Amino acid sequence: MALPRNFDTFCPSMKVKVQLQQQQQQQQQQQQQQQQQQQQLEEEEEEEEEEEEEEEEEEEEEEEEAEEQEYDIYILSR
Repeated sequence: MALPRNFDTFCPSMKVKVQLQQQQQQQQQQQQQQQQQQQQLEEEEEEEEEEEEEEEEEEEEEEEEAEEQEYDIYILSR
């Protein structure tokens, strides 16, 4: 909101109100940005955890398959 140059001389209390409103708007915007950044970080961390879990599961499956193959080879070689 643009204010006339002599605004504070004819209405000082209104100028203070306007300044307070502007400060509150800035604070709200900063809070929203912080919340968005926090949410984005949490989502990225969740995705990383899910990917790690999937990789671990795949590794376990591969190990189990390898053990089964080794056992099959052992049985067949007898």
